[in-house]
Amino acid sequence: MTNSPIKYAQNFNKEEHLFRYSYSDGFGERLLSFEVLVDLDFNFILTYNTHTAEQIKQTGILPDNICHLIEELSGCDLSLIGADYNIHEGASDFSSYAVKVNKYGEIWNFMIGETPVVTEKISNEEKVFFNTLNLLKDWVINRTGYETN
Repeated sequence: MTNSPIKYAQNFNKEEHLFRYSYSDGFGERLLSFEVLVDLDFNFILTYNTHTAEQIKQTGILPDNICHLIEELSGCDLSLIGADYNIHEGASDFSSYAVKVNKYGEIWNFMIGETPVVTEKISNEEKVFFNTLNLLKDWVINRTGYETN
């Protein structure tokens, strides 16, 4: 059984949303993909599917530790997050992440292939960015039971 790509419930809107985090395994065996859409009050919509399951949607309020990191990220100078991480959007055979951050009405978009390991040689903004992604990824894994690649 093969599912069509996820059709997410809402588009990102700077008047309503603070953050969106999307993940895709790429063209692998599972075809796992998920999206976490966060509104200005830290309510979330988590949507995910694999090739073996119908699209599943969960809603609720994000845990405080994730809210704190998203707030910290929103306060960072996002221009300091390296362009080296950005990839072109499109079909690929490796996992990728897409992130939108609403910073006071200005939308920042990031496309990342394979999250790099956070080291001491990257900026504090990059550390906050990747720590946020890693925490969200772990949170989704715990909620869904699906391990990312």
